Amino acid sequence: MPDPAREPGASATPVRLPVWARPGSDRDSLGWDPWRSRWVVHCQAPALAGAANEAIRTLVAGWLGLAPVSVRWARSGRSPAKWLEVDGLSEPEVDARLRRASGRPPA
Repeated sequence: MPDPAREPGASATPVRLPVWARPGSDRDSLGWDPWRSRWVVHCQAPALAGAANEAIRTLVAGWLGLAPVSVRWARSGRSPAKWLEVDGLSEPEVDARLRRASGRPPA
């Protein structure tokens, strides 16, 4: 029986999403860094006791239109270079939704 939470065409394996964390920013925002080939997530939360990591996970889930439980850390830690895993969407759908959220033109 198909999973009703999963988008049509979504893979059963999670989509790995590279992000560059920018905690302590003036506002929450999303952008693309072509040099790093990563989504840059600016969040207001400080890099203290995991607050920024939780804020970034929640922000990305919101931009994707998913519940926060559908987005989890594959690799976080202290480095700004991080990886998220997204359940319930295909890679092209993740890209399209993040492009819309960031104001980037469709691919």
